[in-house]
Amino acid sequence: TIPPLVPSPPKGERVRVRGSLILSGPSHPARNMAVDEALLRCAQEEGIPRLIVRFYGWDRPSASIGYFQSYRAAQAACAGEAAPRFIVRRATGGGMVRHGADWTYSLIYPKNALAGEANDYQFVHSLIAQALKETLGWNDMAALPEELGHRGRIAQCFAQPSAFDLMRGTRKIAGAAQKRSKGWMLHQGTVDLGGDTEAIAGTGEAFARILEEHASAEISQRELTPGEEAQAKSLMESRYATEAW
Repeated sequence: TIPPLVPSPPKGERVRVRGSLILSGPSHPARNMAVDEALLRCAQEEGIPRLIVRFYGWDRPSASIGYFQSYRAAQAACAGEAAPRFIVRRATGGGMVRHGADWTYSLIYPKNALAGEANDYQFVHSLIAQALKETLGWNDMAALPEELGHRGRIAQCFAQPSAFDLMRGTRKIAGAAQKRSKGWMLHQGTVDLGGDTEAIAGTGEAFARILEEHASAEISQRELTPGEEAQAKSLMESRYATEAW
């Protein structure tokens, strides 16, 4: 039995940070991943505690795979689908995710800016649940208890729910993967809205506002800086768009 989700404020000390919201729109899969890593690297180089929230989409049928997954296995899993998918490797772990009508987002922040490493995953999903309840009226969501989560390597992200994934009945609706690097976190998440693409904008707006309220951050919208854009372009060309990656 999965208990009802009860959002609670994070425990432990948090750093007061300034935040930014970047609305990227649909992009090439390789660029999507390159921008996320570029934002992480630039934030690390700058060294100023801040929270970056980014929403983005996919300009073609796509699938992202975890850092440790097999590209050939992903190709085999997608073989036979009506439309071929562009497969891109993430910098984060986790299983393969098919992208198209889902809402994808990323968070970049110092590791103690939200709730501490151990609680961030659950905390972010609790805020997503609040946003979904507000925008879509969903009241039947629950966080998967740790003891019921899939253990070991995950092949298909939405077919193998992990601890604290967001569930609606027996269906997983939100999952994420994280990368910890030099005291910073990259959190890449996706939410299955059941094909309701018109709900993406409203859900994103609600999530950003709720996150601002709960994460001790003041979030304002901005574009990529020239430095972030240059870093993303370099990473896309040297890594994410290459066969070797």
